[in-house]
Amino acid sequence: MHPNRTRDWEDNNRQVVFEGRAILERTGESIARSHQIAVETENVGTEVISELSSQRETLLRAKNRLTNADEQLDNTQTY
Repeated sequence: MHPNRTRDWEDNNRQVVFEGRAILERTGESIARSHQIAVETENVGTEVISELSSQRETLLRAKNRLTNADEQLDNTQTY
């Protein structure tokens, strides 16, 4: 092979490797960001589920109190 062609081929391969490494680094950073977003989303989801569970319990207690009050009103009206 001619020395200039060999040099061009080596430069080209070096550039391809350099670009490949840059792509891998960006991909790794993107994966890390995606992972962080997934963790944050999971945390928010867990908080929402916990809050909804608490609200459900509050609503069930309120429903039971209203049911009891309604029964007591029915009982007082029959007497």
